[in-house]
Amino acid sequence: MHDLNKAPPSAPRHPIELDWFAAARRSLQEVNARLIELLASAAENPVECLPLATQFRDLIEPMDPAARARVTSCPYLLVDAGFQDPMRWSRAAAQTEAVGATTPCFPRAQAIELAHMTLLLAWTLVHVNRTGAGLLLGVSPACAEIIANLKLQEMQRIATDYCGWARPRWENRPEVWRRLLSAANSADARALNELGLQGLRLFFGELLP
Repeated sequence: MHDLNKAPPSAPRHPIELDWFAAARRSLQEVNARLIELLASAAENPVECLPLATQFRDLIEPMDPAARARVTSCPYLLVDAGFQDPMRWSRAAAQTEAVGATTPCFPRAQAIELAHMTLLLAWTLVHVNRTGAGLLLGVSPACAEIIANLKLQEMQRIATDYCGWARPRWENRPEVWRRLLSAANSADARALNELGLQGLRLFFGELLP
């Protein structure tokens, strides 16, 4: 006889439903970590197209692994790849109009690597959880629709042809980066928490119409 006091067994959930967020956060942190590595390299060997690294050389060069980990653990993508610009993405996807190429801010091989990592993460997450792609990467619904209809090979082409799209987020707001790097170096938990909240406000502010 069925025990009426026993809760009915819940339907098994697909592993993707359980693990997508944890997997996305790990990949997100990996992309963030690569960006910080490239900024550190650019600080040692300045490039004209990335004054941000030179400007904060005093904060980037002394960063130890723990400080870098504190930066890369941000709950949002530190790379801006134009995920709020559907016109750019629709033109690149259609290959019918020239898309204004942005000069890479890192040496070309490194810029392509960063773009591939960023765009592959976006392509994967858009297929797994579009809401998550918006919350973690800042992918707008319009861009998510375009990316979802692209083949992986097409994303690889875009990453290579337009590697200059992958740039530090808030590149034109150096005060944000100064606070972020300073807090990471100081290991001040309160400052990091406050900065994390401020970063979230800035990040989600970009997503609002």
